[in-house]
Amino acid sequence: MSFDVHVTGATKTSLCIIELPQRLTHISHQHPLILEKGSAIIFDRFKECYNCQSQIKNNEACYTCEEDASWCYVIDVKCAVDLEKKSIHHPSHPHLLVCVLSKPILCHCSACGKEHKGTFYLCTTSSNFSLHSDCAFLPKKLLIQEATNDAFYHPHPLTISYSFPYTDQKAKYYPSCRVCNLSFQEVHNNWIYKCEKCWYYVHLDCGTSRREPFMSIMTSEGTGKTIKNFKDADYPDLINLPLPDQTCSILKHLFF
Repeated sequence: MSFDVHVTGATKTSLCIIELPQRLTHISHQHPLILEKGSAIIFDRFKECYNCQSQIKNNEACYTCEEDASWCYVIDVKCAVDLEKKSIHHPSHPHLLVCVLSKPILCHCSACGKEHKGTFYLCTTSSNFSLHSDCAFLPKKLLIQEATNDAFYHPHPLTISYSFPYTDQKAKYYPSCRVCNLSFQEVHNNWIYKCEKCWYYVHLDCGTSRREPFMSIMTSEGTGKTIKNFKDADYPDLINLPLPDQTCSILKHLFF
């Protein structure tokens, strides 16, 4: 995954480029980020901040991933500064969250509902809220076809929601996840991605490619195509259609 951070200038952020470090590292991304001067940056189309969706213009200074120059993700300077902080205010929770950086811990994530080993942001007031760093910095909006490498498709951006209450589920006739086809009723306090206009809902992991789809051998792209993600040698009893000629038959293939 690529990652980059743009710098909007002193008028928006009260930060000058000369005050910014040439190189950054942060737990939200696996590679170091390097400062690129604005004059070297030309976007082929408008970009949005990965974190807050503000528009990124051409020729603005940026932090770019050392390992990837494809400019798939962009984060504005305010978000970049926030990423450097050891504590954050997250819109999903009313209290300050403090990052545990000393060593990875095994903990339940309040966002996705799963147990992870890694870096967490913990609530300073209560002990029943914790965010894994991967979930804490998920984009507020995404296109599921981009997040899942075209395995699934929806024409509208999906917006993150920090819960899916029973009352909302009942009003929508208890919808199932469009990726894994499982219910939301047992995970109503977990985050989801949704298109409210189309009643399109997916689990957090499903919308970001972190959960195996419920039919993992053949995964629909949603565009009339099918992705093959297995080797024929691993499934010797599979039948390839159409059959090569009239001498072949399904019964002969299976039983003789």
